[in-house]
Amino acid sequence: MVFSPVTCPNNTLFLSTDKQTKLNIPSELKHRLAKWIAQSGHCSRRAAERLITAARVEVNGSVANHTDLVCQADHIRIDGVALVSAPPLSYLLYHKPLGIDCNNRPDNPASLHQL
Repeated sequence: MVFSPVTCPNNTLFLSTDKQTKLNIPSELKHRLAKWIAQSGHCSRRAAERLITAARVEVNGSVANHTDLVCQADHIRIDGVALVSAPPLSYLLYHKPLGIDCNNRPDNPASLHQL
């Protein structure tokens, strides 16, 4: 049996066999398949559920069902095309100066657009 390292969302390293379906990853690191598809930006969660019901989604080479939990190491295909995961989100915190309005109008000198 061949073991290969697999990294999951929080950069925890796990050893897996050559079949990705046998990963020993804690369930708190996995997400529901429809949520994963929606977060990748492919479609909404409801539309992802319809794709799963229509048997158009594969996880690690087998047809997916609604109870599948997936992580970053899983190979997800929709209509035969590999799903590309979304880049990590980044958040910016900005303290606007006094006197600046919270709008984005280019013609207004007191808007955030001018900053």
